[in-house]
Amino acid sequence: MSKVGELRGLIDAAAENFGRLDIMVNNAGVETRTSVLDTTEEQFDKVLAINLKSAFFGTQPARQMTKQGRGCHIIITSVHKDWLLPGNTAYCLSNGDMRMLTRTAGVEQIVAASKQMSNSVLAGKGRCVIVDQCYEKNRGFGARHR
Repeated sequence: MSKVGELRGLIDAAAENFGRLDIMVNNAGVETRTSVLDTTEEQFDKVLAINLKSAFFGTQPARQMTKQGRGCHIIITSVHKDWLLPGNTAYCLSNGDMRMLTRTAGVEQIVAASKQMSNSVLAGKGRCVIVDQCYEKNRGFGARHR
């Protein structure tokens, strides 16, 4: 979902097929499991392109929703916008940026007096492979915060 043209094509096809666009959910996400010291430029670019760039341009269906007079935009993000996750710096950074995107887009829609809403759904800290591997790699942190 990091290719803007492909994303716009998907949105246009949905609006054309169904005659309207009622909801847009941005749920693309990747992580690299690398620290700020070990993350390469390519890894950083990939995480931000998929996590943040796709959410940013995935917000633009608001144009279609404004024409319709209503719609709902949801960005799935993570609690790691606020909770640090050692060894996953770019991922945490992208989630913090998505939080600000959701807040700003919501205000822009209010100012435009449209009947749209932007929401962020935070995936909670749960036991999963990503969290377990991160804490295993950073045992000192994990032992104090499990």
